[in-house]
Parts: sequence; structure tokens; C-alpha cells
Amino acid sequence: MLLSMTFLYLKEEGYQSVNMGLAPLSGMEDVNVTQKTIKYAYENFRIFGQFKGLRRYKEKFLPRWEKKYLIYSHNYHLLQVPRALKRVSEGN
Repeated sequence: MLLSMTFLYLKEEGYQSVNMGLAPLSGMEDVNVTQKTIKYAYENFRIFGQFKGLRRYKEKFLPRWEKKYLIYSHNYHLLQVPRALKRVSEGN
């Protein structure tokens, strides 16, 4: 209800779009081994179910998905991203 009321208010104020934030790990492409690994984990491991649910929820609003990029210096750092996202989302 809060989101609905917020969207209606913003519409009255003349806004034409709202940024609902990211859906972490979704939309990963098979570019290299590291990204393939993260994509596989996102699609197959229960631990990332919350991210899949978030993506499904946001899909209801007919989003315009935009790519966001993460800069990292070593493939090992990219592999740590899912764990870090989980810890942040749990408030740890």
C-alpha cells in the first residue's frame, strides 16, 4: 500500500518514472568464467533466492532494466560480491 500511494503521489506531482533500485546478480551475462559462475549460483543456489524474488517483484511494474557495472581488479573479487550482498541485505 505504501508503494502504491507513493507512486500515485509522484504521478500527481508530474513524475513519469521511479527508480526502484537494483535486482542484484540478475541479468548477468556469460562473458567470462567468473560471470558464468555467478550466473549459475544466482539461478541454482537457494541462498540467492531473495534476489530472484526481488527481481520477480519488480518485474510486476514493467520495468526498464538498465545495466549497472561493477569495477573490480581481480576475478576473485567478483566472486565475493554475492556473499557481500547477502551480508548487507541481512544487516550484518
